[in-house]
Order: sequence, then structure tokens, then C-alpha cells
Amino acid sequence: MAPFLLHNNNSLYLNMKNLLFFTFLAVIAISCDKKNDNNNTNSIEGRWTLSEQVENFSQVGSYSITVAGMPAFDTTVVLDSTSTIITSADSLDGAGIEFLSNGSAIFFDDYDIDTTTYTFLNNVLELVIPEGSENGLNDSTYIIPVSNLTSNSADLLFVEYTESENEVDSSFGTVTTIDYTVSYSIIWKVIK
Repeated sequence: MAPFLLHNNNSLYLNMKNLLFFTFLAVIAISCDKKNDNNNTNSIEGRWTLSEQVENFSQVGSYSITVAGMPAFDTTVVLDSTSTIITSADSLDGAGIEFLSNGSAIFFDDYDIDTTTYTFLNNVLELVIPEGSENGLNDSTYIIPVSNLTSNSADLLFVEYTESENEVDSSFGTVTTIDYTVSYSIIWKVIK
């Protein structure tokens, strides 16, 4: 009986050794796949044409005037307006941008071509627009978040502006209260 157990133990030992080896290979294969998934980002390089431009506007808040001793003149104006303007590709004169692998970017439309430089890291596009030394202005750098980036489409947030005002002015027997927020954005939806 002892030789049978010894034979069984050797067989069990070899099976465990094989199982550990294949488990090790499976872990390495899965790890490699995860590394490839993390590095599998879509590239910004290539020629992108505007498919549409989306402009969003929002104004929310209030403006009020209170006149001391004259409640009939008290006024409150509520500001609550939003709008979205979508400009289709037909009205954008074939506009777009091409990102070259050497860090150059070319803006183009049916009438003009301008060249600039760019960097792209962590879904943030940084464009340097030369203003020209002849007029004494410095180059402008634009930070543009890129979302929904795939191999053939992306959204570029070209403009995002928000301004808030909260002010109370008490003078000449009136109280003027201003409390509002204005937001504006322009998104370029581009395709390859």
C-alpha cells in the first residue's frame, strides 16, 4: 500500500506543479491584456472635419430693486434662459483640423489654412496659436478638453465660460440685489 500512496503523491505533486504552471501563465496573459487595454487609447492624430458645432448658453438668477417706503416700486426680474444652437457641417465651410505626428496642427476650411503646434496628453489638447511678433502680441495657448474620443469621432470643448455675480448695493434708499450665473460653451464635434 505504501508504494501506491507514493505513486499517488508523485502524481498529485506533478498535477499540482502543472496546475500552478498553467495558473501562472493565465495570470501573465491576463496581466498583459490589462496592460494593452490601458495603453489602447485612441489617437488624436489624423484629419478631423467638423460634423457640427454646438453652442450652449445659460443665464440663471435674479435682479431685484427694493425702494424704501415705496413697495409699489419694488421689482424683481427672474433670469432663467437657456439655448442651444447647433450649426451643421453644411454651414461650417469644410472646417476642421489635422493633427500631425510631429506636433504640428493645421486648421483648414474652404478658404484658408493656418498652421500651429499642439500637445495631447490625458484627453487634454493644448494648442499654441501664434499671434505674430510683428504686432507685439504673444502666442496664445488654448487648453481644450477632448471627450468621446474614438478612432473616428471626438468632441472638442473649444470654449467654456462661466461668470457669476452676487452683489447687494444699498444707496439712496434703494436696495439692488444681483445674483446670477451666465454660462457659455462651444463644442466642436469632429469626425475622421
